[in-house]
Amino acid sequence: MAFYRFLLFIFFSAFFFGACGGGGSDYTPPNEPASNIVVNEDANGCLISSNADLTIDYLIVDKNARNMIWTCPDSNMSEKQFYTYNYTNQCYQKAHTYNTLACLSNETAPAAPLFDVTISQFTGNMYPIGGGVVTFNHNAVAENNGNVDAFAVQWEIIREPGQVLKSGTFDHVPLYPFNFQSVPGIPVNFTDIAIGQSVRFTFQISSAFGDILDSQSITLQP
Repeated sequence: MAFYRFLLFIFFSAFFFGACGGGGSDYTPPNEPASNIVVNEDANGCLISSNADLTIDYLIVDKNARNMIWTCPDSNMSEKQFYTYNYTNQCYQKAHTYNTLACLSNETAPAAPLFDVTISQFTGNMYPIGGGVVTFNHNAVAENNGNVDAFAVQWEIIREPGQVLKSGTFDHVPLYPFNFQSVPGIPVNFTDIAIGQSVRFTFQISSAFGDILDSQSITLQP
């Protein structure tokens, strides 16, 4: 038994001194993430090169986009940069930067990258609140069903025909299991809707290029 305790002592001693740099070792783990973020661009903001750990190219509808990922540069955070292809300048240009609160050291590029953001829910109700005012409440959710992080997804809630009630951007729609973003649920009030009148509302999402990704409509009566 003493012999086994001796072997355990040798093992943990070796582990301790190795972890603390004992013996003056200059060992560097293979495939170590970039120690800092380097992105080279020209005068027009066109991407020339970078030291990203992962580069993922994919299509948004029929247009080129790119995600570049630094798994944990200089900290316990990771950084993702989203690029859209500028067809006038014929180059990739940065559209958004996102930082995570974790090192994504195990992240890999999918063999067949797929961008797929759709509407998973659009519901609502209308009811009078007095003084001739009708209020509209809604629940509007976009969901990432692809295998790449989605960025800069534009959204609108419209009172048909064509009155934009709310608009904004989902800066980042991540992957499973937290693969959704919701429109802020702030009610909208109207003074021009009669009791029993049918009103059609549309929730629409579009890409950073302006292409419509999905649209859903509901018809409500107060």
